Formats: sequence, C-alpha cells, structure tokens
Amino acid sequence: RLLSEAQITLLDNIGFEWESDRNDELWHAKYNELVAFRKKHGHLEVHPCTPLYYWMTHQRKRRAGYKLHAPLSDEQIRLLDDIEFPWIPNRHEARWQANYNELAKFQKDHGHCKPGRAPHRALYAWSRTQRKKRNKGLLSKDQVELLDKIDF
Repeated sequence: RLLSEAQITLLDNIGFEWESDRNDELWHAKYNELVAFRKKHGHLEVHPCTPLYYWMTHQRKRRAGYKLHAPLSDEQIRLLDDIEFPWIPNRHEARWQANYNELAKFQKDHGHCKPGRAPHRALYAWSRTQRKKRNKGLLSKDQVELLDKIDF
C-alpha cells in the first residue's frame, strides 16, 4: 500500500530515515554479485527471470526516475557505469545471448548441443527454434558463427 502525501509529510516532519544502511548493504551485495557475474562470463547479459536480472531492471527504473522507485545515488550510477552497465539493453539480443550461453554450457557439460525435451524444456525449445531459423537463413552472421563455435 502506498503512503499518501500527507503521511509522507508527517514522517518527514519527525525526521523519518527513508534510506538505511541496510538498503546500502543489500544494494552493494547485489552490485558485487553483478561484478562477479561479469568477471566470470565477460558480459552483463544476465538470463531473464533471475533475481539478478530483476535487480538490474530495478536499477534502470531507479535511474529513469520511475514513480515509486528511489533514485540512484551519483555513487551508485558511477559504480554501474564503471562496469559498463547496460542502461538501455537490447532485450532481444540479451535474451538470445543468455540462451546461447546456457547452450554453450550444456555443450561443455554434455559434449553435444541436443538438450532433451523433458529435462531441459526451455533450452530444447530454444535450440530447436535456432535450427529452424538457421535453415531458413534467419540468423545473423554473428549468431551463426557463435553456434558453429560450439558445434551446433
């Protein structure tokens, strides 16, 4: 439930702390998780539907000044800029890259690029779609090269 302007004013008048050290600790914990992801994977194309992905989306909303989102501090913006945070992501490309990364890991772990339907439903569907697109010439040259690198 949202606070009314009158309620906010009353809380401001008694010196209510809107920001807390706990919020800073949580922010820095997620930021450090993002830094570790970048170090491990070499990019910030986090798989959708993960807590880190949602945190990144929240940071974009905070910077853009969305209603009900506390603005980022200058220091937080600087830290995110330092790791080349994608403020305006290409969602389609990011999703494709995240799925590719998952398939590349699957190939490394299993020695092939044919995930089974039952245990890997989403990856199975994505790889099947890529095969169809490849056969129809609908993948970019870069996408084809990446798939070739993992013997797709």
